[in-house]
Amino acid sequence: EIEVFPGADCHFKRAIQVRNRHMIDGSDLCVFYVRHNSGGAYQSFCYAKSRGKDIREPGAMLSEL
Repeated sequence: EIEVFPGADCHFKRAIQVRNRHMIDGSDLCVFYVRHNSGGAYQSFCYAKSRGKDIREPGAMLSEL
C-alpha cells in the first residue's frame, strides 16, 4: 500500500517536518535517538511529547547501563 503524506506539495524542507508530524500523529509508540537540543529530530521529539505519545529513547537506556 502506498501512502502519500500531506505536505508532498510543499517545499522539500518543510515536507520533512510535515511528514514526521504525520507519522507521530498516527503512532502509539515513538522511538527517538536525539543527541542535540536542536534540529529536526529534537523538534519531532518535542512534538511527540506535547501530544502525550509513548516515547522510547534508546540512547537514554544505554546511558543507564
